[in-house]
Amino acid sequence: MILPSRLGEGALSGVLSGLLRDGASGELELDGGVVRHGIHLRRGRVQAVESAPRVAVLGDLLVARGEVSREAVERAAKERGGALLGHALLAAGRLTARQRDRALDQQRRERLGLASRCAGASLRFHPGKALPPGGVEASALEDWVEVASAGARGGAPRRGLCALLGLPVESPDGALRAAFRRRVRALHPDLGAVGDPRALCALLESYRAWDRG
Repeated sequence: MILPSRLGEGALSGVLSGLLRDGASGELELDGGVVRHGIHLRRGRVQAVESAPRVAVLGDLLVARGEVSREAVERAAKERGGALLGHALLAAGRLTARQRDRALDQQRRERLGLASRCAGASLRFHPGKALPPGGVEASALEDWVEVASAGARGGAPRRGLCALLGLPVESPDGALRAAFRRRVRALHPDLGAVGDPRALCALLESYRAWDRG
């Protein structure tokens, strides 16, 4: 498949469909400058999605889903050594494999939905690129066409903001605003934070898009 140089509005599902027809394995890179997504494919199916700045972080998703406490996540993060967070929580008996897999599935869906709205991002495909750590453990995302298409339809600003904040989509507006203020305080350099300016920019853009709706 010959990729377009840039992603058109709502065009990600078409690009992924072409890569599925080709049975492609590797990473589809979407570079929007401030935001970057890497969609990892095996035989054309979505296996893992990486995003920078990081969104839909596993620990945040697990806490938002009520699977583990914030304290348990922070403790596992400190004590895990080189292990993945999901592995560390499993080893500590704080999480079941099924709970981890459901959260990882949600993570891929949230990130793929965000990637689908990266209109104008440059596209490159890296054949044969290795999966990120933990990517090989999950089964392929079967309904990725629906997920990618939904990201370009109505309601996407709310889903995008919830993914950045690690909150369920059905969270009340007040909870989104409170979580947004906390995250800004944690990222804004004028408030004494040492954060990623790209993450702050992405958060502000996502909040404005949702607030305008």
